Amino acid sequence: MHANSRKMMQMKYPDNGLDHYHAFIFDFDGTLVPCLDLRAMKQRVLDFTIERTGIARHEIQNMMMVEFIDHTHRWLIETGQQGTDYFEQAHNLVREIEIEAATATSLFPGTAELLSTLKACDKQIGIVTRNCEQALRLMCPNIDDFCDALVARDHAQYLKPDPRHLQQCLSALDTSFTDSLMIGDGVVDIQIAQAMKMDCVGVLGGHNSEAELAAASPTWLIKHVNDLKIYLGGHATAGF
Repeated sequence: MHANSRKMMQMKYPDNGLDHYHAFIFDFDGTLVPCLDLRAMKQRVLDFTIERTGIARHEIQNMMMVEFIDHTHRWLIETGQQGTDYFEQAHNLVREIEIEAATATSLFPGTAELLSTLKACDKQIGIVTRNCEQALRLMCPNIDDFCDALVARDHAQYLKPDPRHLQQCLSALDTSFTDSLMIGDGVVDIQIAQAMKMDCVGVLGGHNSEAELAAASPTWLIKHVNDLKIYLGGHATAGF
């Protein structure tokens, strides 16, 4: 673990546990389940977009998938072309790829127990994800047993890295940022929590490296989401 992160975590959270948080809000892909291959997914949709529309690769290749679909849709309209068919086809392709990957993916071993522990401790659970709901339910069919508020891509007014994605979840839970904790494997999860002035936990082993997560300065940094169980129900130890 990054030495500066460890020092910061020991100072910030020596031995009080996590029981004072009322709501635990999780990212999904890479946090509660193994990472889907987003790089391969993006490449397929990017190649489709360029072939289908003729937009320059350099104009969209550094954007996230949903964002470059939206950008290309606007570009088609602005250049006098019909963009509706492309928009629908691109989103259908994203969903198709995502669902295909989801059929072979499930919660990390032990993560269902973590979520059950949170519920037993009378905690609210929210999920803020760029995944579609159908894929999420394939990966975790009993998600309703745990989740009090699910803000998937299908129902989000805004998507991460926009912090309003997180705000939508907080509103659905009817809880405040001061009583909530954001947990995710991505820098964007840390950034949206910081934008909302929320405490956050960076989880290693996902889409971003330890160095990238440490540089984003999460409140705490842990190796695996299941490590949270140590700090619930009065079982906290000093530091992560």
